[in-house]
Amino acid sequence: MDPEIEAGDGPEEPAGPPAEDALHRWARENGIVLHDRGRVPRNIREAYDESQ
Repeated sequence: MDPEIEAGDGPEEPAGPPAEDALHRWARENGIVLHDRGRVPRNIREAYDESQ
């Protein structure tokens, strides 16, 4: 193991884009049920984009 790199060092950012969290929050606030995993349907993403 390289002494310069400690185990566990990696990206500090969450796995998905930050906008995904906002999109899911917007959907919940608007009564839209989305699964935590998987692709967001195009019509939902378009509605979210238009609301911004």
